[in-house]
This record gives sequence, C-alpha cells and structure tokens, in this order.
Amino acid sequence: MSMDFAGLLAIISFAIQIAAGVAPMRWPECKWLAGFIFWAACAVAVGSALWWLADNWSGLMARITPNWLIVFGLICALIGVAWQMSGRTEPRRGTAAPVADSVNLRLFMRPNDLPQEVSKTNIYRWYTLRNEAINTTDGSRHHIGTQFFLVFESPLAATSYYRISSPTHPNLQFRKMDLCDRSMVIVVEADPAGATVDFQVSDKPI
Repeated sequence: MSMDFAGLLAIISFAIQIAAGVAPMRWPECKWLAGFIFWAACAVAVGSALWWLADNWSGLMARITPNWLIVFGLICALIGVAWQMSGRTEPRRGTAAPVADSVNLRLFMRPNDLPQEVSKTNIYRWYTLRNEAINTTDGSRHHIGTQFFLVFESPLAATSYYRISSPTHPNLQFRKMDLCDRSMVIVVEADPAGATVDFQVSDKPI
C-alpha cells in the first residue's frame, strides 16, 4: 500500500469519525448507529496504518524524521480520545432517577456582593441575575429586578406546594416564573439586598 493511499484512508476515516460524533446531537435516536460508524472508521484507519507498515517496515526505520514523530503523536492523541469516549458510562434506559419530596434553599443577599448560601437541601446549582439601570448623567444605579434560578439535585415527585419568602424583609414580593420537577425560576422586583430569602418546594403542604 502506498503512503498516499494510506493517508487518504486516514483522512476519510477521520472525517467520518467527526460526522459520527456530531450526528447524535441532531438525531439522538441514531446514537447507536453513529457509535458503530465511529468505531468502524477507527478500525479502517488503524488497519490502513498497519497495512502500510507491513509493506514498508524494512525501509521505515531508516527514514524516521521529526515529521513522522509528529504523526505518531497525533495518532496516539486520537487513540486517547477514542479510549476516553469508550470509558464513559451512561445510565441504562428505563432506570429511574431517585425522586425527592422537597427542596430547600436559604440565601443571604449581601449588599454589593454575591449572595451567600446559608443552607440547602436537594439543590444541584443555583444562580442569581441582578438587573440594574444606569443613569448616564450621574452614573447612579437603579435596581430593576433580580432573578433566581434553581436546579434540583433529584427530581421532585410533585411540585404542588411552594413558598418563597424573606424572614428579614417580609414586604418583598416574589413572583414564580417557572417551576417543574427539576428547576425553578423566581423574580423579585424590589431590591433584595440585605435580605435573607428562603425557597421551599414540596409535595406536601408547607
């Protein structure tokens, strides 16, 4: 096998691997077929390399150059990526995730600083987004609203009951924008700086 033909097979195989890796993002139902094509392309690339080595081994050792070392390093990198992908594990289909019965989060809204987490239960991530209007004349800032984004660690069995309140600032009015078994979005228009805010979701009365 000539080097040009082996290189052509390697390039085609690499292009097929890229396509097989991207395809499941557009067509998730074909993930198993994309995996088969990916590994088949890997086999073709390795097979062409071994075939070329078998035909040219005698003269190869006398012609090793830095370019060959670079090619060898790239091949090792591709093998490492393939090995890493093959080691990923996914939950089996039909295996239900653990279900929780409640969510609790307490935040202290520090003035001119990021909120401080005081306590949490069944919270995977939380984020806050503060919106302000800036007066271009004097540079003063005016609070427009603050959004709270909560992502739950385990899905809730039910979201029948929820409560968002502030024990330190009882006049704050919170508005629920979205609530499902995995997340919650809350908005408050008044400035919550200096307030302690409690988020509670449960399948039982709170």
